[in-house]
Amino acid sequence: MVVMILYSAADDDYVAMSNGYGIGFDEVLKSFCEMPFIGRVSPQEAFERWNDYYDDVALAEIYGFQLEDGQVQISILDYYIMPPEDTGQ
Repeated sequence: MVVMILYSAADDDYVAMSNGYGIGFDEVLKSFCEMPFIGRVSPQEAFERWNDYYDDVALAEIYGFQLEDGQVQISILDYYIMPPEDTGQ
């Protein structure tokens, strides 16, 4: 599973996007590749939100980039989220 976390400095808000729940990997990758990167963010500056996905963020491979109006961080997790089952109700 690929997770991308975006931080908007203007809104002081985070948005997480992943290829689970019906969003394909290609869609996540395309969004990531179209971002206007202006610099690299060090692994020590990983968002606290990564604690939702990793037990030990210090051991995670998280790649971060500075944007004009915030930051984006992306990581590939070693599990995936199953889409919800349709119960027909």
